[in-house]
Amino acid sequence: MVWESGRVGQQAWFAAGYKFGDYGPVRNRLYQTEGTNDPNNADVALGLAAIQIGASFGGDRSQLTQDIWSKICGGYGTLPAP
Repeated sequence: MVWESGRVGQQAWFAAGYKFGDYGPVRNRLYQTEGTNDPNNADVALGLAAIQIGASFGGDRSQLTQDIWSKICGGYGTLPAP
């Protein structure tokens, strides 16, 4: 998905990881889109995490939520129930 600014949203990186896996061409497209391959760049770091989470998604939404909690939000342990 492209935002109005022309930038690719993180859900697109999740989808790319899910469909194609976490491998060079997907990451290279992220780097090209962001204009850098610096993993310390916040957009690159978030895109890489989205690709990795997408690549490991097996359909379990509870595990997806847990992955986002730990890898994106920095949470630890089991995600608290709402």
